[in-house]
Amino acid sequence: RLHLEPKFGHLRLCDVTPRDIQMHHAAMHESHSAATANRHLALLSAMFRRAVEWGHLDRNPVAGIKAFKENNLMQNFLSPAEVARFFAALDGDANVTATAALKLLLLTGVRREEALRAEWRHVDLETGQWWVPMSKSGRGFYVALNTASRELLSTLASRGESPWVFPGRDGKKPISNVRKAMTRALALAELRHMRIHDLRHSFASLAINSGATLFEVQALLHQASHQVGQRYSLLADSGLKRATQAVSEVVSAALVDAAREA
Repeated sequence: RLHLEPKFGHLRLCDVTPRDIQMHHAAMHESHSAATANRHLALLSAMFRRAVEWGHLDRNPVAGIKAFKENNLMQNFLSPAEVARFFAALDGDANVTATAALKLLLLTGVRREEALRAEWRHVDLETGQWWVPMSKSGRGFYVALNTASRELLSTLASRGESPWVFPGRDGKKPISNVRKAMTRALALAELRHMRIHDLRHSFASLAINSGATLFEVQALLHQASHQVGQRYSLLADSGLKRATQAVSEVVSAALVDAAREA
């Protein structure tokens, strides 16, 4: 609606050329990230591939167009001081449902849709357990609620009033848009631009720099991929320094012992 329809909506399928696709791909790369541009390319490819399957086209005009290289290890993370400013800004926002959802995202590290579609029947504040029935991996899992997240959930007006933890305006569906509230809070707190998904990365960063291991963070984020190590290893400054210093001390002690024996 925002990007593809204005550029391609007035054209017939057969009139869209590879050059049109390349121009749009390049334009998106200039105004957005490489990842966003590549998602547009993937969507267009899927659409035209389906048109070919249905016999509306002979070939896919996206075929052969290369995606931009993405640097997925570059992330935005909030420091503890920035988290305090961010939360203070959220407290002053009129959309209390959206701000509570944003806080929960940072406090638990869950994905956007996992938080926004949370149901009270899956939340047990007494035991501190929250069941997420469906995740990106296609499997459900339990989230261990920490003290801050339990306190946040216990104060929500939707508790006992709606099946959804974060209901939308009519209460029949969950809230769907928290981006505007986040943009307002970032501006008020004078913080750099961040994606909603960066709250998940901030959770991992705070956990690692508080002493959590990469294995523990992998479990907290419910990720089975080894990419957790690649993505967050550089964040563990204090832990890595302690580890490398331990090696240094062992080697130094061994050299001293060897020198004494000599």
